[in-house]
Amino acid sequence: MKPFLVKEIRKPDGSPVKITESTPWLTATTPQVAEQIAQGMTAAVNWGTASSASIRGIEVAGKTGTAEIQSATETAVLPHAWFIGCAPAKDPQRAVAVIVERIQGTGY
Repeated sequence: MKPFLVKEIRKPDGSPVKITESTPWLTATTPQVAEQIAQGMTAAVNWGTASSASIRGIEVAGKTGTAEIQSATETAVLPHAWFIGCAPAKDPQRAVAVIVERIQGTGY
């Protein structure tokens, strides 16, 4: 959706002066590519590195990852582990993003 700063402008009596309507802006990808990504994320929860995110009776889509970081003051490279996911996979109602900084080991 196209971002906007002000949704409504109203008079002191509460009557509307201007109401901004949501409008489409950009398309991130095609529906076909989005479906392939969703299938891959569902497979990651069902059989892959994101299996800890599975919920009995609900199809979950998710993806794990790690990002190596090193600041100028640190000598060791310690990765950040992350997970993003949504459920139900075919009609997402909830989404989650989790990051655990400077982990020992891998992101799963």
